Parts: sequence; C-alpha cells; structure tokens
Amino acid sequence: MDPIDKFLKLYSYKFDKGYPNIKDEQDVLLLENMLKEDFDIVLDESKQGLKKAKVFGGSYKSRQEAFEDKFNNEKPFTLLDGGEVIFNKDKSNFNTTTGEGTLVGQDGKIYKLSSLKKTKEFGGKDNVTAKQEAAKAMALALAFSQNSPITDTDIDISNISKLSNLSLGSENSIENLIKFLDGDKSWMDSTINTANELINQTQYFTQDLGNYTSHWGDSFTKKIYEVLKDIQKTSKGSIVATMDSNKWNPSDIWVSTEKGRKTINALSQVEDIGKYNQIINDLFCQGDLIGVSLKKSAKSAPKIKEFNTANCSLPQSITFKSFKTSPKKAGEEIVIDFGGKETKLDLRNFAVTKGFSGEMKGTEAQAGKVGISAINAIIDDLGIPLDKLPSSSTTTAKIFKEKDSNPDYGSYKAKFKELYNEHIGGDFDSFFETATDAFKTGKFYALHFIDALDKAGDKQDEFISQVVRYGMSGVKGVSSSFIKSGA
Repeated sequence: MDPIDKFLKLYSYKFDKGYPNIKDEQDVLLLENMLKEDFDIVLDESKQGLKKAKVFGGSYKSRQEAFEDKFNNEKPFTLLDGGEVIFNKDKSNFNTTTGEGTLVGQDGKIYKLSSLKKTKEFGGKDNVTAKQEAAKAMALALAFSQNSPITDTDIDISNISKLSNLSLGSENSIENLIKFLDGDKSWMDSTINTANELINQTQYFTQDLGNYTSHWGDSFTKKIYEVLKDIQKTSKGSIVATMDSNKWNPSDIWVSTEKGRKTINALSQVEDIGKYNQIINDLFCQGDLIGVSLKKSAKSAPKIKEFNTANCSLPQSITFKSFKTSPKKAGEEIVIDFGGKETKLDLRNFAVTKGFSGEMKGTEAQAGKVGISAINAIIDDLGIPLDKLPSSSTTTAKIFKEKDSNPDYGSYKAKFKELYNEHIGGDFDSFFETATDAFKTGKFYALHFIDALDKAGDKQDEFISQVVRYGMSGVKGVSSSFIKSGA
C-alpha cells in the first residue's frame, strides 16, 4: 500500500474532510503533533534538540567532551524552550561515552537528550534570532522609559544601562545587543521602527508607558510558558498536550505592568487551557500583559495586527438577570445582561448524553461554550459552598441507565431529587421514570449549575461574568491573545 494511502487509512477519521486541510490551523496543528508523536518527525528543524549520533558518535569528540564537562561539573544545559537544567550526576544513570541512559535534573525531573538545545558547542549556530528579539525588547523599553519615539543615537550604553523597565535573560548582554545593531543598519532601522510604532498602540498599552516592563528570555517569560507546560502534562490525549508553545502564543517578547506580573507569578496549577487563556486574554484586554510577535520591518513603520482577541470585545458589565426552570425543558436557560443587551446561557448536553456545556446565545455572544471542568474551576475560584459537578456527563448517563446495578445510582438519584425539589418542585419520581437518559443527564447538570448560582450569593454576577468570559475566550480554540508587529 502507498505510504500516503496507509497514513490516510489510519488517521483520516481525525480530520473533518478525511485528510489534513492545510488552510485549517487546527488540521495543521493536529498533523504536526501526529508526525512528532507517532513518527518522531519535527517539521521545524529549529525545534530539534540534541541527537545521540551527533554528540556521541563518529567524529564529534569535541561535542562529547563539552557534554561531559557540563554533566560532570554540573553546569547548566539550555533547553529547547530557552530554560536551563542542571543534571544530578549521582541520580542520573547516564553514560557520557555512549549517550545511553537516563538524565535526571536537579529538579527531580527526567529529561530526554532531544529536549536539550543544539547550542554552538554542540554544533548549533550563533542565535541571531535571539539577538534580534532581545534588541527589540531593549529598544521598546527605552521608548517606554522616554515616553517618546527613539532614534539610533538613543541606542547607547549610557541610556540603556539606566533602564529599570527592561528584563532580559542571560543569553544576551546589553553591550552585545548594541554591538549587533551597530553592525547591521537594516536591523537597527527595524528595531527602531518597531519600538516607535508599538508605543503608539494606545488601544493595547492603555496605561502610562512608564508603567510597562519589556521582557525577553527572563524568569517572568519562562513562568508564562511553565504554566502552559503544567497544563499540557494533565491534558494527555488532547491536541493541547503535544502542541508547540508557539501554536498557543507565538510572542517573541512580552510587555507587562506590575499587575500582570503579579497575576502570572501567583499562578500554580491552572485547570485547563481555556482557563489559562481567559487569564492571559483578560490581562491583554486590560493592558497588563501584551505578547508581541515580531517581524522585520526595516524600511517603514510595521503594521500591527491583533490575534485571538475576541475577549476584548466583551462588555465590562456582564450580570445575572434571571432563570426559569421547567420539567419539560431539556437543560435550562440563564438570562444575562450582556453590556445592556439581553442574551441567554443555554445549559444542556450537546451530544445526546455527552458534552454538557453552557453556550452563550445572542448576536454578540454566539458560539462561546464553557464545559464542566471550567465551571468547576470557577466555582472553586470564587469559593462557592457546594459540591462540584460530576466530571463526566457520559459516566453520569451510564449510572442513570444501569440503575440499581450501579453502586453510585442511589447517591446520584438522591442528589438529583434534592436539586429538583429545591429549584423546580413537583413530582420528581414521575419525571425521573419517564424522562430519557439524555434528558435526565442534561437536566441534572443544569440544576447543579443553577444551584451554584443560588449559593453564590453576592458573587452571582462575578460567577456569570467569569463563565461568559471563559466561554468567549475559547471560541478561537487553543490560542491566546497577542499582537504581531510587521504583520
């Protein structure tokens, strides 16, 4: 069988059209992940790490010696994501002659050789891209500090060494960045053009420019992506688990206020990618954290374009109005004041007994959905005093279907009856015996949601607002908000 035919036979079911549509970002992302995970093929070679045969084999003695020096003397290795790791040579069962064995970091984690960056000592090339990005972060910080456009004469060590709003990683020194720009007029022009155009973007940088810090490769930038990595570890089997971080957010530099930094640095384990996107997008919309993807623009001012910013179109005021319950309605509806316009949150299963979600209805809010895990996370965040929604509507439907043969049936039915009596009233037993499993499951979860609203007290509006904002930030899929300079 032709290899392509074989591939399509095995994986066609994963794509809506039966094959990858290269014009569909989700299809391309899925294809990249499948090639990486199932065939160890990385389309972007810049994302490939060390290979055993290129360090420990043949004529690569100098690379092997460099590896041995770092490993034996516990010096830091650079990771593909820009971070660093020092290996514990006592806990690592690794042969630095053959490249065989296990590498254990001082953080206790196990690392693959392929997760280490091919830096210059291991056959890599000088990272010019890193200099370009760091230089633009440096120039932007200078423009923020001066609160005015800059020229090439402003790119001076005496000016930049005084900056308190510039945070760079250890890879590039200010002196080297200035030397790089002085030696390449096109990149000097591009760097200045980018900085000057960005400070004019008052729709994004909504505060006094002096409040902003420009970041590249520092601990704060790494924290942003560490949170993403933690989410990926708990997202096995999904497209989120193996996607490249650039697919989530391709920003080369980040700009923050003190509020933005405090919010991100305070994060530990975030529930899922939708919840994290909500946090990133809210900070973006408030002007507290802006990611910037950079393209060269030497001859003129770069064009600025925004991506995945649906959340910013949401009104400041999203409040709860009312709800009506009925034993005849599948699920329930919540009426919401959406910035002065009425919309509804439709609570139901979206695939028979599966996929319970809340979906916003109305011209401005169409298509945003929020699922069980996100609702539970918001309940937790707000400290609403009630049990979480059961995590799987499919499992709940199975319990109702199996009845007394399932050990959880009695407790689930009792909880359903409690919620029904409290929020609807009437003959529960008659309703329960005649309703279909799909109808019962949707109603069960909808009443859980209404119970959360009821017990939220003075946090009702905040609860509804977070649910709506979460749903809307997920409309674009797995990516978060950023702007592109030079688009």
